[in-house]
Amino acid sequence: PQEVIAFVNEAINFVLQNNNTPESIEEIMNILEILEDGNINNVPVLISPNNPITDMADYLSCFNTSQGAEITIYADQPKAGSHNLFSTTDGVGHAFISIKQGNNIASLGFYPQCSPCSLSPNPATLNPVDFLSVQGVFGNDEGHSYDVSFSIPINSTSLSNLINEIISVAGSNPLYNLGSQNCTDLAILFFESQTNFNIPSCESPSPWSGQTPGTLGEVIRDLQPPSGGTKNVNGGTSP
Repeated sequence: PQEVIAFVNEAINFVLQNNNTPESIEEIMNILEILEDGNINNVPVLISPNNPITDMADYLSCFNTSQGAEITIYADQPKAGSHNLFSTTDGVGHAFISIKQGNNIASLGFYPQCSPCSLSPNPATLNPVDFLSVQGVFGNDEGHSYDVSFSIPINSTSLSNLINEIISVAGSNPLYNLGSQNCTDLAILFFESQTNFNIPSCESPSPWSGQTPGTLGEVIRDLQPPSGGTKNVNGGTSP
């Protein structure tokens, strides 16, 4: 089939563009394993949060919506400084946000609800976007490690709108899809919605399609913060 031929060509080009390094070959092998059964080395790549948020309105009730705040987007890359899709130490990585207002801080990210769970690839295609979706859930990401972050202040109106948007999405029983609605997609959605700051596409290098924490981290490293914004490329743990 033409789709298979195109995928093989993309995989070969990816390895050649990366000078046939063992890392690039391993990346292709990881993609093939995920496409086959949703596992890498027989380990599911989808894991639910350690601390799921069961009541988002209650979780965000600490904020005073008559005041401004700061929103931060974080990228926990599978391998720091790389677009890599997966690593044996950090899995597929994670992307999440935090809202900070004085001493009040909430950190949250989007996850699959299953723990652990396998993906359900569509065997008729080689496109990650065609994976079947699973039930999603938000997790409290307080203390989650990250490699890079990007922060922008927002006013009280934007804070109120952001909180309402997060509560609305959380209450809509959102579905998690590794290729089209994952942690990176929703972290970017929330960050952009009230900051008026556009984050360039974080699509992973072909042949994988979909936004990933690894590429988000590399994109953030190249961003110039607006007035009042800050960037951290040294990493740490979320507040």
